[in-house]
Amino acid sequence: MKISRYNQLIEKDNYLILFNSISNAILYVEPNKVKEVKEVLESGNIEEIKLSDEDIEKLKKGLYIIPDEFDEITYLKMRLNNYKYSDRFLRYTISLTEECNFSCVYCYQQMLITLMDKKPAKIAKNIVNTILNMTEKRFEEEHPKVLSITFYGGEPLLALDELETLSKGFEEMCKKFEVKYEANVVTNGYLLTHDIVNRLLNCGVNSVIITIDGDKTLHDKYRKTKSDKPTFDKIMENINYAQDKMYVTIRTNISKNSIENVKKMIKILAEKGWRVDFDFQPVEVVEELSTGFNDEMLTLREFANVEVELYKEVITLIPDYPFNPFRRLRMARCDALCKNSCVIDVDGSIYKCWGEIGNKFSSVGKITKEDIELNHKFEKWITYEPFEDQKCMECSVLPMCMGGCVFNAVVVDRLNSSPWRKPYTCIPLKYNLKEMVSLLSDKKLGVKI
Repeated sequence: MKISRYNQLIEKDNYLILFNSISNAILYVEPNKVKEVKEVLESGNIEEIKLSDEDIEKLKKGLYIIPDEFDEITYLKMRLNNYKYSDRFLRYTISLTEECNFSCVYCYQQMLITLMDKKPAKIAKNIVNTILNMTEKRFEEEHPKVLSITFYGGEPLLALDELETLSKGFEEMCKKFEVKYEANVVTNGYLLTHDIVNRLLNCGVNSVIITIDGDKTLHDKYRKTKSDKPTFDKIMENINYAQDKMYVTIRTNISKNSIENVKKMIKILAEKGWRVDFDFQPVEVVEELSTGFNDEMLTLREFANVEVELYKEVITLIPDYPFNPFRRLRMARCDALCKNSCVIDVDGSIYKCWGEIGNKFSSVGKITKEDIELNHKFEKWITYEPFEDQKCMECSVLPMCMGGCVFNAVVVDRLNSSPWRKPYTCIPLKYNLKEMVSLLSDKKLGVKI
């Protein structure tokens, strides 16, 4: 037996927390066993282990100690490849329209449309029909167990008829082939009225991701309508109805200037007692694509600290919030690496990353009259592995990150399809893993935060 290279030891006042980033196992070590467990895991001297057989089995089960022949990198390669080449999942992100009713200060999509001097387009009927036909063909040939759809834009609710046509078709197809159907829509929430919530539910869409960037003062500064109207109150009114009918995730983009406003937003949502999930993300501004957004950006390390701070706020104000960032294993950081995952643009162009929509240089294919026709750029995505990067190989969170955002590695370095690089590749857990594990353990153990 030997010690896993992916263990984390977190010392508390009178006990020890063990975490393993391959298994996501969390183990609480009682005070009377802390010394023995630390000696084993820090020295690697398993032969002289003084723990009971039952305790040793727990360490084995969590992969804190592993067989001598267990090569963790080989295991991660196998796990990644199983995920990438599996037929179990079929995933589409479908851009329904380039049109948007908002004019957000940091939005690069609308800026690109303006730079290209083009009129925002909507997905055509023939592309909608081809998507449905090719999906049925995939069902017949590959027999997936899950169809996962994300409706995207622009603002996808501006193309509600097309959304309904697609989702009803997917839903009927899934019933016919006994495939689980999962559908969500990424929306600004402004059009998510009672009627539209019900229409979404009636066509199988029961999950929404809505962006709110802080309290009313800050959100209305960042995210106005194109006619310069505030949006916060209307969105909150819509969430009030939606959160009781659907799974609602509040996505919040954060800069150095917005942290206190985000805390105020959390308090507002907590006081309302709404059932929502939270997804905090740093605002990313690429210098070469300046949108005129002047707030100061957070470095990844700074955002990692802020993320912990904000989740502490959530757990304090919403004690029953189901916080657990380690609920499921991440075989790959991004579905873009999977062969059966693609992003479909309004004109039928195929991409692997939704951040690449509209960049024809990185398109990996197109929809024809009958199916998808892929080019050789597709192979550059599918064959990427983080094990090529020495920094990744030396990183303690590799099993959870698996290379992080692969935009720079694939789009910039492999495809030479973008003149700019994203500011971050790694994930916040690189800098806040111990704090996030500790926060979860405190919640589970009832420790006052």
